[in-house]
Order: sequence, then structure tokens, then C-alpha cells
Amino acid sequence: MPSTDIQKPTILVVDDSPTMLKMMVNTLDKHYHCLTATNGEECHKVAMEKLPKVILMDVVMPDKSGIEVASELREDPVSKDIPVVLVTSTKVSSDDLEYGLKSGAIDYIRRPFNDIELLARVASAVRLRESFESMKQQNDELQELNKMKTEFLAIASHDLRSPFTSILGLTEVLTDLMPDDLTKDQTEIIHTIHQSAETQLSYINDILSLAMNQRGGMNLKREEVDFSLILEGASAALRAISDNKKISVEVRGEKETYRIAADKVKIIQVINNLLTNAIKFSHEGSRIILAIADLDSKAPQWESIIPATHIEKARQHEKSLLVQIIDQGVGIPETEVAHLFQHYQQKNKRLGTKGEVGTGLGLAICKSIVELHGGVIWGERNRDGKGSTFGFTIPY
Repeated sequence: MPSTDIQKPTILVVDDSPTMLKMMVNTLDKHYHCLTATNGEECHKVAMEKLPKVILMDVVMPDKSGIEVASELREDPVSKDIPVVLVTSTKVSSDDLEYGLKSGAIDYIRRPFNDIELLARVASAVRLRESFESMKQQNDELQELNKMKTEFLAIASHDLRSPFTSILGLTEVLTDLMPDDLTKDQTEIIHTIHQSAETQLSYINDILSLAMNQRGGMNLKREEVDFSLILEGASAALRAISDNKKISVEVRGEKETYRIAADKVKIIQVINNLLTNAIKFSHEGSRIILAIADLDSKAPQWESIIPATHIEKARQHEKSLLVQIIDQGVGIPETEVAHLFQHYQQKNKRLGTKGEVGTGLGLAICKSIVELHGGVIWGERNRDGKGSTFGFTIPY
């Protein structure tokens, strides 16, 4: 008849006393497949080879104490997750037991003990180990699914970009080559196609950027960048949509030269995203301020500019560049401030003042880019209740 030991959880019992070893094994053998060791070195060897669910270990042994062995097992990547229950006598002090628990043991039992107490302590340790293994397996599966998801998003987004890029190119060709041959209705249709393609391409680019960041594939290509020129360029690039809503964009600080090592393409992406949002949520005829300034870590104005939750991290750098986008729009609901930079976290996706829509990913991407540069980013309601301010820092 085949043995049923392989169906029982395996535990390792360690004690230098043959009598105590036999007594514990006799009690546990009905419920567990018991392995034995008589010293620390033998315990470590068996634990590495057999990976028991639990180790029941005597504290006082001739070569090494059970506390020392528990500490060594916790430091080894192979055995660090095996729960150790110390077996001790009344002679072992509470301080030693506290040290043992801090060194890697999860529980202890004092002699003399009865069979019920011993079985209960070991059963509790086995359940703990099995729960941990189950959670680890679930975590591994979730990580694999997340990896598959981000890879799928990256591949799908990449493949979808090409047709929309072609559509944009063709609509531009039509309007450039045939401006006099197109009727007003035809021109409006082409313009609608162009705008729709631009919107969809923006969605795809956001998804692709987010997927790259989640895969750890977002890297910086630093070069010397003049931020004042970037701000001017962003204002000019988005003038068409700001003019459409009769919104003026005032650039402050552009007369100074702010040169800093940064990824130019990604910084432009951050500023364009924040400025586009400001235009989206601003009222017709209002004003947006796009400001740039130097900040010294010891300067008192940090307290009034940067939210308290971000100051400590920002001040890790002696000097930073500060960029702010201040609008007079609808503002940010208080309930959403804490979740602004979490992708897909907006419970009710808000439309712009003229019905503009977005992916809900842009701010999450901005946060990734800014933090990759070592900076901080935030958004808040203006103190007068009119509009909002988004800001970020890039350390020198």
C-alpha cells in the first residue's frame, strides 16, 4: 500500500536531544511528514534540499543556537520564507525570545508542552506558510497578466498609429493641393476627418506612452534644453485651439534663459498636455498664464507654491526649475484632487467647456515623465475658486 506521507505537509524538527526529537516526531507524525536534524548545520542543509513548510527548532544547541540558525535561514533567499517556530525551556529569557522573533522566527513554544499545544502551534505556522504561497502564486499570475496586457497595448497602439498618420497626411494633401476645387461642405468634411484622426492618434499615443512606462521602457534622452523656448513653442503650437476659444496665453519668464539637462521631447509632451488641459477647461475669452522660474531649496516661497505633500521631496534638490500653468476655468472638484494623476481614476470623466474629451491618461503620463526627471508634479484649485493651477519641478 503506497505511503500517504507525500500528501502531508512536510516539516523539519530540529533538536540535539534524541529523546525530545523522538517525542515531538511521535506527536506530529500523524498529521505531517517529519524530517529531522540534530544541529544547525544539518538543519540548514535539510532545509535547502527539502524546503519544508515549517521548521520546529530547539533554541539551545551545541554548535549554533536556534536563534542564530533562524537568522541565517531568513537571510538566505532560498529559505527566507520558511516559518520557524522556536522550542525553548523556561531558562531562556524573554529578551532572547524577543531577539529570536526579530531574527526570523514567527512563534515559540516553551517546554513542557502538551500534544494539543504543539499541534496547534505547528498547524498555525503551516497555515501561514500555505497562505503566503497562495498569495505569491496569485501575485505571480497577476504580474504575468499585467505584462501581457502592457505588451498587447504597446503592440496594438503601435499598429494603430500608422493608419491614422496616413489619414492626417492625406487630409493635409487634399487641403493643400485642392483649396480652390473644394466646396465649403467638402472642406468642413475634410476638417472633421482631420480633427477626428488627430484625436484618435492622441489617444493611441497616450496608451502607448503609458504601456511603455509600465513595462519600464520609458527612458530619458537628456540634452541641454532651454525651457523658455519650449514654453514659447508650446504656446505657438496650441494657438489654433486657444484662438478658437478666444483664450489668451501669457508666457511669463520667457525673457530669461533657463538651460537644463532634460529629455526635450518628453518635457514638451508634459507642457503640451498640461496646456491643452488648461485650454480644454477654460472659458471662452479667459486667460492662461504659462510661467517659468528658478527655485532655490532654501527659498521661503516654496511654502506658498508647492503643496505640503510635495515639499519634502522637492527640497531634496538644491535648485529646481518651476513651471506653472494657471487658468481661470472650471477648476478641479475637491474630490478629484487626490486622484488627478492616477490613470482611469476619474469616476465621472469631465468634458471641456466646449465638450472636449480626453483619454484620462495624460496626467498619469506627465507624472511618470516628471518623476523620471527627479521632479514633482501637482494640481490644485486656485485659492479664489476660479480655475486651477498645475505645476511641476525639474531639478538642476
